[in-house]
Amino acid sequence: MRFWSASGSRGRLHFVYLDAAGNRIINTNHVFRPAGNLFPAGEIITHTVTLGANAGGLVDLQVTNANWQTAAQIRFALDTAVVQSEPFKLYEFRIEDVTEADAAARHAKLSADAATASATSATQAAASETAAGQSAGAAANAKIEAETARGQAQVASGQAAQSSTDAAGSASQAQSHAALAAIAKDDAGNSASAAAASSVTATTKATEAGQSASLASSHAGTAQTQAGIATSKAAEALTSASGAAGSAIEAKSFSQLAALALSGGSAKNPTFLDWSGVFPPHIGVVAGSSGTIGKAVGKYGYAFELVTTSVATVGPYVFHDKTTLNGVTNPQKLLITIEAEPLSGSLAGMVLQCGWHDAPTNSWGWAAVRIGPNLTVGGGIQTYQAVLERPAAWAAGKTIDDVSIRFMPSYTTAGATAAINRVKLHRFDAQVILADSYIDQQLKTKATLDGIAETSYVMRVKAGGASAGLEMVAASNPNGPASAIRMSADEILLDGTIKGPMMEIGAIGAREIAARSIVASALAIMDLTNLVPDDQLQDDVSWIKGIAFRLRPITARGDVKSVGDLYYTHADNVNANVQYAYSRNFFPVTPGDELFVSGQVIRAAGTMMNARIQLQFFDKSDTPIPSGDVANIVTINGTANTAAPYEGSTVVPAGALQARFRFAAIHAGTDSNIAFGAPTVRIKGTGKLLVDGSVHADKLIVGTVHGGLMAATGIITKVGQIDNAVIRRAHIGLGEIDELRIKGNAFFVPYRFTAANVQIPTANHIANQRLLLDRSITGLGDGGFLVTVNAYMATTTHYDCFGGLVLTTTIDGVITGTASGLQRFGIRTTGGDTGFRIPIAMSASAFGGATVRFQLYGYNGHWTGDFERINAETGQYVNPRSSNPFNIEGITLSVSASRR
Repeated sequence: MRFWSASGSRGRLHFVYLDAAGNRIINTNHVFRPAGNLFPAGEIITHTVTLGANAGGLVDLQVTNANWQTAAQIRFALDTAVVQSEPFKLYEFRIEDVTEADAAARHAKLSADAATASATSATQAAASETAAGQSAGAAANAKIEAETARGQAQVASGQAAQSSTDAAGSASQAQSHAALAAIAKDDAGNSASAAAASSVTATTKATEAGQSASLASSHAGTAQTQAGIATSKAAEALTSASGAAGSAIEAKSFSQLAALALSGGSAKNPTFLDWSGVFPPHIGVVAGSSGTIGKAVGKYGYAFELVTTSVATVGPYVFHDKTTLNGVTNPQKLLITIEAEPLSGSLAGMVLQCGWHDAPTNSWGWAAVRIGPNLTVGGGIQTYQAVLERPAAWAAGKTIDDVSIRFMPSYTTAGATAAINRVKLHRFDAQVILADSYIDQQLKTKATLDGIAETSYVMRVKAGGASAGLEMVAASNPNGPASAIRMSADEILLDGTIKGPMMEIGAIGAREIAARSIVASALAIMDLTNLVPDDQLQDDVSWIKGIAFRLRPITARGDVKSVGDLYYTHADNVNANVQYAYSRNFFPVTPGDELFVSGQVIRAAGTMMNARIQLQFFDKSDTPIPSGDVANIVTINGTANTAAPYEGSTVVPAGALQARFRFAAIHAGTDSNIAFGAPTVRIKGTGKLLVDGSVHADKLIVGTVHGGLMAATGIITKVGQIDNAVIRRAHIGLGEIDELRIKGNAFFVPYRFTAANVQIPTANHIANQRLLLDRSITGLGDGGFLVTVNAYMATTTHYDCFGGLVLTTTIDGVITGTASGLQRFGIRTTGGDTGFRIPIAMSASAFGGATVRFQLYGYNGHWTGDFERINAETGQYVNPRSSNPFNIEGITLSVSASRR
């Protein structure tokens, strides 16, 4: 622990042991403090204590209650009663496991004790030798020689101890030296016995007594040397153990950070690291009542293996919630990513599910997608992504306090039917999608024993109405290999030279190009770009589908002209209604343009089908236009069946700025599965060709503009207006801009509002909040904005203080919610008055309207239980606390906005 005290007041640190639910195991706190209960004044102090069950070694605070070893958590606390009325700064708490280092220290102590015993034996031997010297003169001479030898041995002992500090070794060497010390002890004891015996025959054994004493001294020196080495090695072992513990902690942290960085998502543990217990940390597991779930070898170390054994009840599944997701509370959309390996059984019941929890009603709103048809049993590890959107009924008027996502191998929702299967889950992650912007990657590999191999990689980025993608597909079967690469973007920039033997489908060959000019008898001026996003049907996320539709990135039919297809399974249309599959992303359109539309609709079997090819038109707010939003391009109803594309055209209606492509399959009149493919939308050509060879006019001559407002040098010399110009490069020395737009986005000067300091009494509880600031902004239109609030909670006269700030945003008279604008804060003290000042920061974002109103409220958490632990079973607060009045000071509200 590191801290600073102005006057060196007493300081007490508490350790409280808790079980997994947060309940105290030991009724008394363990307190440690410095000698005299005083810390040095005005200094940053580092204070360390080692806790353990057994006294000795490194332990300086023995925990005698055996229940502490069952604790799952340790809470650290500073007793503020002893630092009241003075500045006190707390910098750091840190905990390390020093069990191995403690064991090494204890072993070194045993070695030192053994060396001390050897030295004692040597002293006793010297005493016996003295007695022998008194019996005869020869013995006296022997004593002198023995003393001389002992002195030399002690000098050698000091030199040996000094040399030992340079020796490298480990804890095992310390044990070896301790063993040598024990041997020396025995030798010294034997020599002492010999010296004592020599006193009986002093005259004849004097020489032997001297030799024994010298030998005893030598062994004593050896014992002292070995004890010194043992102590040194024990210290080295302690240092190494401490360093190893620190390195292990750092390695664990870096491993978790690397997993999060590579995943790109919000899950705290997407690849199930640190699986040392029954299940890994930061992941939810439900065993269900019809199967098993356990640990298996996986792509990232370990994986979940889920086995469903019955369709009568729900099988095992894995989930994330707000406790296992970083910063995810109430997202509008979530991009869920899994890496799954179906091993056996049926995938008819495999789904991804996402729920939003409404706190006042304690109810959930769920969205789900059936993913089983898009995965292959025995196809190896397959990556799948799906976007799940919060139900419309769960957007307004709800207080969302939790979100949960589930991977369920067997369930009955979104058209899925329960099934028996076995699957490995290698990764489970989620990414919040804001403003319909995200990065989507998919990788799928399949290999079968019959010689069929498929691999596809899809990467797509999206930001609002703009998107770009890269799709690579390779397949091999007994009929031969095939591959394709497709890039989609508004502009595809290639640096360098493009080389190739030929270009097909609308190619320009060498005979069409002569003398740097294009010679042709007819030249069509038109845009042949296919406007449909993902027209090769590779990206499952790019298509919104009914329960009877599924996307096959590699079509099973040879007559479909796109790489993949949208496959309608008639038996899955359990509601016997109209099923749609339409592009998730919009493409831009212009009112009055004529669009050429085509697509394939192929009946797989049966005798009849009833299907449609349609376009749906929207305004810039993604809302269907009021009249004529659906254009029915082609109707297929009857017994006809062909692989040839169906074609038609339509004119973009007034008010439409974007559109979606849509396939429809109608249950009535259909008795078979249907393959839909090759969706195409192109703008019909309206170009005009000048065949005169040159343009003659009084204003244009050989690329130079003469007359009017321009001088011969091409500089505008008079007042003029330029409408809708494209300027490639410009330098503006001084300019006045009425409205600034970049790429069609308008920017506004940031707003800043302040309010006076306000006291929040206990009467202004959460149900009677006090208005602190009320401001409105006009002119944002449909642009987005970010609002931030900064303030301080301050008091100098009270004890416990709890409260919160609530920021509400009202757009055109409609409150958009407060979940992202709620900030709780508080402090609890013990003893006398404690003055404090806590900074508060909060933010929220949304899309604007004609008028945007911001209202900031404050409330006192007196007896509301707002800051206490919630019982997981009852959902109620436990042990609510009292609060006192406090001040909200330095209130500032800032708004930054832009309009697309």
